[in-house]
Amino acid sequence: MKAYKVAILTPYLTEGESAFKNDNLEWQKENAGLEDHNLQDERDIAANRHVVHLVKPEYREGGVRDPVVNDLARIGDLDLIITGSTPDSEREAGMLAQRLSVPVARFSKFHGGCSAYSGNSPAETGYSIDIPKKVAVVVNLLKDPALMGAFHERDAEAIVRGLARFNREHAASVLETGYLATCLDADKERIQTLSQELGVRI
Repeated sequence: MKAYKVAILTPYLTEGESAFKNDNLEWQKENAGLEDHNLQDERDIAANRHVVHLVKPEYREGGVRDPVVNDLARIGDLDLIITGSTPDSEREAGMLAQRLSVPVARFSKFHGGCSAYSGNSPAETGYSIDIPKKVAVVVNLLKDPALMGAFHERDAEAIVRGLARFNREHAASVLETGYLATCLDADKERIQTLSQELGVRI
C-alpha cells in the first residue's frame, strides 16, 4: 500500500473545542467554519489503495502553537501542507513554500478570494491550492489516489487535471492558485492555460 505524508497546520482541522475556549464557540461555528467533527483523533487517513500519515503540531491553550518551518524541514518527504489563513499562517505559508518547495493549501473562509487580513491573493502569499473550509472536502481529497499520487510525484499538470475531476465528482471547488507552477518548477504558461480551460484557476 502506498503511503503519503501531509502536514495539517490549522486547529480547525486538528483541534477540539478546547482550543477555541477563549472564543465564542457559536460565532466560530457560524462565521469561521468551526465544525463539530474534524481530524483531531486521526493519525492516518486510510483509503482503498493508500494511507496518508498526518503530521500535526502541538497546540497550547487557546489554540496557540510555535512556528513549524524548521520542524517540517527536518521531517522532510512531505507531499502536501494544509494550513489556515490567519496573519501568522499567511506569513508561515510563504516561508514554507519557499523553503520546502512543497505545495501549501489554504483552508480558509476566504476561499476563492483574497485575504481579508493582508489583501493578498493566495498565490501572492505562497499558497498553491485553495480549499473550501469544509472538513469533508479535505478528507475526500486525502483519500483520492490519483491526486495524492500527483502531489507525491510533484506533477503540476496531473494535479490540475486531478482537481478538475475531483471537483466534478464531489461537487467541490478546490482551486489552483497560480503559484503551483512556481512551487513545482513547472511550465507556468502551460499550467495557467490548462487551469483556466478546466475551470480550476482562482
